[in-house]
Parts: sequence; C-alpha cells; structure tokens
Amino acid sequence: MRLWAGFLLLIFGIPLSWAIEIDQADSATVLILLYDKEGNGLGSGSGFFVTDAGHILTNAHVVADPNIDTIRILGKSMPPYPGSDARIVWVIRDHDAAVLKATKPSAVEPLALLLEKPGKGDKVWALGYPAKQIDNMETFGESLLQAFDATLTSGIVSRIFEGSGDNKYPLIQHTAEISAGNSGGALLDECGIVVGINTFGTVASDKETDDPDFFAIGSDGLLKLLSPRIVGLKSIEKCNLEEPPNSEVQIEVLEPVEAEDSPTPIQVEELQAPSSANESLIWLSIVLMALGCGYLYIRKKSSVSSHIPLPLRPGAAHPTEKRIAEASRTLFRMSGFDERGAPVSFAFEARAPYSDRGFIIGRSLDFADFKIAHKNISRAHLQVKLTKTICLIRDLGSANGTSVNGVKLKPFEYIKVSFGDEICIATCTLTITS
Repeated sequence: MRLWAGFLLLIFGIPLSWAIEIDQADSATVLILLYDKEGNGLGSGSGFFVTDAGHILTNAHVVADPNIDTIRILGKSMPPYPGSDARIVWVIRDHDAAVLKATKPSAVEPLALLLEKPGKGDKVWALGYPAKQIDNMETFGESLLQAFDATLTSGIVSRIFEGSGDNKYPLIQHTAEISAGNSGGALLDECGIVVGINTFGTVASDKETDDPDFFAIGSDGLLKLLSPRIVGLKSIEKCNLEEPPNSEVQIEVLEPVEAEDSPTPIQVEELQAPSSANESLIWLSIVLMALGCGYLYIRKKSSVSSHIPLPLRPGAAHPTEKRIAEASRTLFRMSGFDERGAPVSFAFEARAPYSDRGFIIGRSLDFADFKIAHKNISRAHLQVKLTKTICLIRDLGSANGTSVNGVKLKPFEYIKVSFGDEICIATCTLTITS
C-alpha cells in the first residue's frame, strides 16, 4: 500500500505544488490601465506585487506616456472594475524598469525574485495581460466589471546575454509567447520564482516570416537595481524542486497536509527526516550555547577595553565620544533616487546653523541648502523644519509640487512627517530614515 502511495505522490505531488505556485503568482499579477485627464485610455500593461507594502514592478515604457493622469490596476485578487488606484514611485528608463505603489490585498503573496541567472534550456512561464486577452473577453461575452485572471504561456530559456547601448542590462531570450500588453509581467521558473520581467519581442526583418523572439530583463540585474530602493523586496537564491519523499515517510508526512497549506521546501526537508529531529535539536543547542559563550566573552573584553585610555592627540576627542556627538546632532535622513536612478541623500542636523529657519531643498544652491539637479525641481522647492520631537515640511509653491505618501501638499502649509514616510519632490522620491 505504501509503495502505491509513493507512486501516486511521485506522479501528482510535483504538479500539485506547481499549481499552487502558479495560483499565487496569478493572484500577485495585475493589469495596469492608463488614463489621461479626460478619462481617455492611453494603453495597458502588466505588473506584479513584489512587497507586502504594495510595490508593483513593471516596465518603464508601460508608464512612459507624459499624458498619464490616472493609473488603475485590476487582477484576479483585486477589486472589480474600475479596480484600484496606483501611483508611480520610480521610473528607471535606462533599465526599462518602473515601480508603482498601490494597496495590496491581504490574501496576495508578493513574488520573490531569483538571485542567479537561470540556465539555458530551463523551463519558464510568462504571466501577464496581453491586449488580445481583453479583445477575447469581449468576443466571448466576458466583462471587465468582473475580476479575471492573467494569461499563462510556457517555453524555455533560449540564451542569456548582456545588452548594449540603451539596453545594457541582463537579458533573457525565451520562447514563452508574449505580445503587446505583456510588458511588465513576470517570467517564472518551475518553482514560481521570478527570473525576469517580460519587456519586448522582435521579429525577423523579412515581413513574410512570423518567427518572433521574446525577451525579459533578468531578475539578478533587477535585484541589484531595486534592492537599495525598495524595503521588503524578496529574493531566493535558486529554484530547488524537492525530490519525492521515500515510501517509508510519504504517508506519515504528506497525507494530513492540504494543498493550500503545503510546507515550504525547508519545512518539507524537516518533515522528511523525522528520525534526525532529535539529533538536529542537539546540534542546535550546542551551536546556541557556543554563540552565547562567545557573546559573553566579547562583551567582557569590550567592557574591559572601554576603560583603557587610548593615546590621543592633544585636544582630540575620543572616537567613541565623537560618534555619539555626531549621532546626537543628526535627527534624521532623507534617502532615495531621482528619476534617472542617481542616488540622493540628505542628513538633517538639529544643531545646524540654519535649523531655526528651516532647511531648503531645491535645484539651485543660490536658493537652497540641499541641491537636486533636475529640471523638474524648482530652485527653492521644499522646506524642512525641525524641533526636538517632530519634523515638519512644506512645499514652497513649486511648479511640480510635493506629495507625502501619495497625497499632494498644499503650498506653504506645514505637515508633520515621520520615519518611513515617502516624500515625492516632483519626480524624485525620498524615504525618511533615522
């Protein structure tokens, strides 16, 4: 009987796990609809949630139209048409990547990105909302007023290479069919991990030949680009499809587990070897004890060394005292990237000479204390005011405005901000950190 159970699990176990991963990826995938100020449609694309905070990854060319006024997102797990509002956080045109932000449904699990490049010949799946899917919905009587799921196509990795010129980033050529509207959708491996973001297709120069090639931006390049920008981005080192468990353990472990509660690969590994549980606990206890002893030893050494005076130059402050003094002067920091991907970071000190009048951020140092060199930033754009306990900011009547967490500020009216708030200065988004 156990042999038969093992045989059935060998046949159905892995496909069931893959079906679960696809369902999760499907729920995290969204249709992006773009409108101008009059409510006219400007186009559509695909995207997918990558953090619990609601960050959505897509292509820069999806949101490149300067006439965009409203962005709406729909999907299998999203509210029905007209969907939910989204806003642009970053656009990195050099890598054809963009980050949106919206309210993520609690049931949606963000997708993880693969740290390494996939291998040539690996199976991949493209998930997104091609424009022809919307045409099909109208043909077969479906309605945008109801939630709907994304289209899935399969293929293999054809080759991996580094782009050049304006496309100088890791590219994956694959055979999973994509078309207009798929841009910004995820390219997944057998574990349901994002290996790339689908971005474009090409056809042969001979117009009579219908043999397109499909391309995605590699997730390893995206991680290097986005990790400093997005808090909570998830990544996985490699796809690890677990081997089916042996016949002696299969029934005891897998029969009580329902599909939606299937354990992660690490949990499966622990359940497959119950005989080694005690041994693992013993080793874990030994390691924890060793770490505890090491911590106590280092702490003791540190407390002793802290009483040993270091040789200093006459009049020089002790390094530890200097760091404490610097920390006490710095209240908080604004950090992020401008729309070209250049890093921007400002540290505000409560004891600075001009802290009483406030700190000015703008395009020109003739009018501002901190400079962001971009045409969309006004010469004197934003003012930051510090007290002992709070931080206030106000827009100085700038041409392109300032917003906090997506809410546009009224000119010359102070608003309180806190750690973790996102401040959009025209097209530059900064996050307040300690």
